[in-house]
Amino acid sequence: MMGTEVTEASRTSLPLLAAQMGVWVAQKLEPASLMFNVNQYADIDGSLDVDVFGSALRQVLAETEALRIKIVEQKGEVRQELTSDSDWTLTYLDLAGEADPVGKAQQWMRAEMTRSFDLTTGPLFTWALLKISDRRYFWYQRCHHIVMDGYSCGLVAQRVAEVYTALTRSEPCRETRFKSITRLLDDEREYRSSPQREHDRAFWSRQPAADAAPLLLAGRSAAPADVPLRETACLAKETVTDICTAAGLGQSAWPGVVLALSGAYFAKLTGQEAVTLELPVTSRATAVQRYTPSMLSNILPLTVRVRPGAGIAEVLADVSSSVRGLLQRQRYRQEDLHSDLGRAGGQRTFGPTINIMSFNYDLDFAGQRAVAHPLTNGPVGDLAITVTQDRGGAGGSGPAGGPGGGPGRGRAASGARAVE
Repeated sequence: MMGTEVTEASRTSLPLLAAQMGVWVAQKLEPASLMFNVNQYADIDGSLDVDVFGSALRQVLAETEALRIKIVEQKGEVRQELTSDSDWTLTYLDLAGEADPVGKAQQWMRAEMTRSFDLTTGPLFTWALLKISDRRYFWYQRCHHIVMDGYSCGLVAQRVAEVYTALTRSEPCRETRFKSITRLLDDEREYRSSPQREHDRAFWSRQPAADAAPLLLAGRSAAPADVPLRETACLAKETVTDICTAAGLGQSAWPGVVLALSGAYFAKLTGQEAVTLELPVTSRATAVQRYTPSMLSNILPLTVRVRPGAGIAEVLADVSSSVRGLLQRQRYRQEDLHSDLGRAGGQRTFGPTINIMSFNYDLDFAGQRAVAHPLTNGPVGDLAITVTQDRGGAGGSGPAGGPGGGPGRGRAASGARAVE
């Protein structure tokens, strides 16, 4: 196994990334809130060597600086410090003897999700392995959003599966591609002093949608709940294919179709010809950013125009053009955009959120297939629709509660899964 790189970050405190600072400020305003907890679990379909799994987790923890931070305030400045992983132990629960092991696991996860993190002490993550039977396990993962975003959770889960597979098969494991937080800070510092950032600022200043009154479907504003109400539905593969075909596109174009249909629906609902949606983006433009777990994600406004008599193909063409422009300028922080608009202490949303999670959540633990199921991914201001490709089958009930709260097991997947 490859050793962990010793970095300068191991010996000193560091500034926060801009995305981390945004989370820290919001958490300070609501110190008891759990809305910045990120929760998911992987349903592992097969036997598992618990000791080897623990070894894989410990190696990945040593490789992942983001999981070993705590937040400190020094002379009025907020910084992050790396801590040792020596005190970490895996929580292991053998529920195989229970009458309803899946129900017990869901109950335990629901309860665990209600625990708060102390940002100043750490650790700011929880890993637990729940044995359902000799051939089924749940790997539960929770962290604070100041540590990692949803994309990073996927990076870490894939690395754990990779290391576990190598250990199980006594094979060499390739060196991690995770870099230090200092590299991310260097990238961010370079961008913030670059002409590109000024070009991005000018682009966003020309977008009238950013300054529009946000569409609040509830008709009023309220503080976000710690755990949002959640409902899940599955679209069959045939339905997704038919919609894409009607738009003259292949099935791979489903993210754009989702945005176009969502915008068209909200426009019809409100009687407007244009609506603004919030579009979460990874904000990862460099290789270091793409392969290093941390909190980098961003949320930016996307205008969907639905002119009278327009068909889905016309709406989609306009959406596709707008998304291309947005993605080219996704590193301009939402916090800066709100500040530019004079919203530093006021409205912090652009409208309903449409979260397209197109990255792969399938995992392979030495031949044992696993599917990761997101449970919560940060605050929901009014309405958030998260759409993923579903490879885990239909049905089931997840720990967040409600019918269809989590993907079930069964037939090979298809289509898309939407969570409100």
